[in-house]
Amino acid sequence: MLVTHDISEAIAMSDRVILLSHRPSVVQEVFIIPTELRSLTPLEARNHSEFQWWFQTIWKELESLETTN
Repeated sequence: MLVTHDISEAIAMSDRVILLSHRPSVVQEVFIIPTELRSLTPLEARNHSEFQWWFQTIWKELESLETTN
């Protein structure tokens, strides 16, 4: 288990990214990172063509949580 506030780190080093809501924390969303990215080193994953899509998708979900709290 890796706990981080860095979306890039989470995508590059994880098989799942679990987004928690604000207090009280509950699981808001679970993102399953594709095998294609998981099989790469963190640096390779960050340079992969799909990486930016995952980053933007998770970022948008995180922003939507901030506007509802």
